[in-house]
Amino acid sequence: MALRSRKRQQITGVLLAIVVLATRIPFIDKMLFEFDSIDFAVALVRFDLSQVTPHMPGYIIHILFGRLIYALLNNPHRAFLAVSILLSIGSVLALWRAAYHLRGERVALITALLWISAPMFWFYGEVETVYPHEAFFASVILWLGISLYRNRESAWRVIGLFVALSLATGARQSSLLFFVPAVIYIMIVSKQSARVWMLAVASFTVVTTGWTLELFHEAGGFAAYLKFAQAEHIYRSQSVLFGNPIGEHVAVMGKVALYLIAGGFSCWIVAAIALVGFRKRCLAFTRTALSSQTFRFVVLVAQVPLLFYVLIYFMKAGYLLNVLPSVFLCGGVLVDQIAIWLAQNAKQKLADRYILTRPLITRRAIILTSMLVVLQVCWFVVPLPGKEEERFRDAASQDSFSASVAKRYTNKGERTLAILNRVFAYTSTAGVTCNDATNEKIFGALIHEWYQSPKPVTVLDTWWSRYAYVYMPFQQTYDIRTYPNARLAVGVEKDYLRHNVQDSVILLAHDSRTLILIRGDHPNLPQLATQVHLRPINMLKYLELYEIMDSTFSMQWNGVRFLKQ
Repeated sequence: MALRSRKRQQITGVLLAIVVLATRIPFIDKMLFEFDSIDFAVALVRFDLSQVTPHMPGYIIHILFGRLIYALLNNPHRAFLAVSILLSIGSVLALWRAAYHLRGERVALITALLWISAPMFWFYGEVETVYPHEAFFASVILWLGISLYRNRESAWRVIGLFVALSLATGARQSSLLFFVPAVIYIMIVSKQSARVWMLAVASFTVVTTGWTLELFHEAGGFAAYLKFAQAEHIYRSQSVLFGNPIGEHVAVMGKVALYLIAGGFSCWIVAAIALVGFRKRCLAFTRTALSSQTFRFVVLVAQVPLLFYVLIYFMKAGYLLNVLPSVFLCGGVLVDQIAIWLAQNAKQKLADRYILTRPLITRRAIILTSMLVVLQVCWFVVPLPGKEEERFRDAASQDSFSASVAKRYTNKGERTLAILNRVFAYTSTAGVTCNDATNEKIFGALIHEWYQSPKPVTVLDTWWSRYAYVYMPFQQTYDIRTYPNARLAVGVEKDYLRHNVQDSVILLAHDSRTLILIRGDHPNLPQLATQVHLRPINMLKYLELYEIMDSTFSMQWNGVRFLKQ
């Protein structure tokens, strides 16, 4: 019987992996997704923290995993897509087993199906970012922690838990802060011996030492890495705890709340159904759950990172992928519990008191889960208001979480569409297709200009920053970004070489054409237009390409002067 059960679990696991592949592959993006994606792609062949390839704190496990796949595929874009999809499969399988150890096979299947079709998790399985690591390691820690509580003498689960904690930290260093409280808690409540604690710490130390030494090696040594770490202050840029305006902090909190609601909306619907339809039983069930040590562990895995995002720093929706596995685990349990309550109500109305309860529960669980999955799939793929490409890249929509957002719109309907636009950007296919549309239009124009030009082409890039380093390595690109030290980064040739330009004057070749890529709402564009003669090449609402027609010019940009003589 045990052998048959194991065989059934193996088949189920394979089927779940196939479903993940079948839902991800048709929607994958065509071009690297964002600035960070470019940083990681370049880091495959040249790891350089001084050039933000990648950005701090290095994400060494993500880079090493990408290099492993890159060695097989020889394509940075496909390599990191494969990383995202493989981590998505791993997250689904780990959360499936976590739900099994928490409450049985029925809840495991409910949770796995809800998680596979969760729009935010689905979206990040389609693009090349580091955030699928968040989902994967949160799910693995939930699985190993809950199963350790059920099997307290299992040494391999302890080792696995601490190895997962180490690797999660290597992928995103903030994971150490986020997951340590939950790991320590489950070790304490499962009453592990001093010998097991020593084994756990030793496992963590060995693995962490390995990837830390590699990180320092690639960064140029411990002193160099420490210098970069000391210069990193972005986490201080939002919170009132670091002297920022209360309005900005409140806007960030609203951003966290909105993405949390959108990312787990099916679970919030289930919670509302439970509270409205089964209020007394729901409250009693919640009180019982709160007394459960495994439930506290599940909450703790999500609680620490969520508190950090609310109180300290939050930038992108993908951050929440270490919070949402706990949300969907609780959602799966609640779907199952509602099915039980519905079955109990149905049985009370039946004349045949001897009818089996289990089929009644299973039938209702299937109906509830199917409805939620269909709702999530529709959210992800069906065209809805706010998904339109023209609105998607609207400048006001990009800033829809700023404290002054109300001033940007003439009516509430516009504000609503802008907020929906930001939500759909990270929870639907629109986030992929609209980004690809932008990239393809601009690169189409750049490639056309380069091939049609009898002269060398120089690009001054003020928005895309690093895309040309991967897609156009044959041309020279000046990355004009407003770094505090007013330095510029220059990309040259096929190996993605870059170096900081120390001089305050940059001489452009006299016989070259100069293109500039800039947002239409860039605050310096009017001043630029008065300095040089601009010829529009490819005009979009959100990104514009011009040629500087003057054969000689002097252009000032953030303390650095460009001269063409």
